[in-house]
Amino acid sequence: GRLAAQPLLLPLTLTLSPAEAQALAAHREEVERWGLVVEEFGPRAYLIRALPLPLAAEGGTVDAVALVRDLLLELGGEGWAKAVGAGAGVRQLQLLACRGAIKAGQVLQPEEAEALLQKLWRTTSPWTCAHGRPTALYLPWAELERRFLRQEGSKEAK
Repeated sequence: GRLAAQPLLLPLTLTLSPAEAQALAAHREEVERWGLVVEEFGPRAYLIRALPLPLAAEGGTVDAVALVRDLLLELGGEGWAKAVGAGAGVRQLQLLACRGAIKAGQVLQPEEAEALLQKLWRTTSPWTCAHGRPTALYLPWAELERRFLRQEGSKEAK
């Protein structure tokens, strides 16, 4: 399957190393399959013309240049050829998901946070990210009280 591509209003400029350019040339079809449109613009210069629709819809929070570099690094690696026959693509989807993720310190409006939580609970695995890291933690009320020095009998509360 292909991910739908969303053209960018203003293309992003990207300078590739010879190894990255070689990986792009060798895997252009695969890159486009992931919804990325990257065109040659000059010597070692390229334009990112489209992003995968799910990432383009994030409103500019995606570092598209870093995403392309990560993907080319993955595609140019020795392990790629071995992975092609064994369900290749999972790692690339993880890269796309991570680049589109909200990062620590990013400020959200209350309605954005609420919409994000609603999306999270509709997923098949809301308790972990694609890498298996937890998305939420359970803290019993007693633990919160202890951590905020509210528990009766604690030395700090006296």
